[in-house]
Amino acid sequence: MGRAEQGTVITLGMMRLRLAISLCDVLLVNPLADGMNLVAKEGPVVSTRDSVLILSRVAGAFEQLSGEVLGVEPTDVDGTTSALADALAMSSLERRERARALRSKIEEEDISRWIASQMDEISEVFAERRGGNHGQGNSASRKDCSNVPTLACKASQMLNVSSIG
Repeated sequence: MGRAEQGTVITLGMMRLRLAISLCDVLLVNPLADGMNLVAKEGPVVSTRDSVLILSRVAGAFEQLSGEVLGVEPTDVDGTTSALADALAMSSLERRERARALRSKIEEEDISRWIASQMDEISEVFAERRGGNHGQGNSASRKDCSNVPTLACKASQMLNVSSIG
């Protein structure tokens, strides 16, 4: 039986990690289960080189970013190798277009939008359970919060108001 090779673990502080991500040509984010979504989103935002993002198909951010990333199965070594080769051979024009589209998606679906969508879903669940009519429409059109817990209703309204301006 052959001896398993051990990889090298490099520990970087936050500033050095951000610098490394900003200067890379390819960023491989390959969790085995949903995770590392912030790294996948931070990479394209801080990149100064229009880096290509290779992203595991099981990462939560994959669905949102799938059109502009190279997707890989987390345990597929050959597929990951192929994606790395494709990314390194990609033209500067394609890299720039992908990077621009990724940044746009990431900026459009920010934390405020995510929280608002979570509050909308919570409001709809409460309304359905209490037999209310909150299930139709989005929170911006809702006026009556009588069937929804105050926090969910108020947070949803505040986020919609704040996201307008």
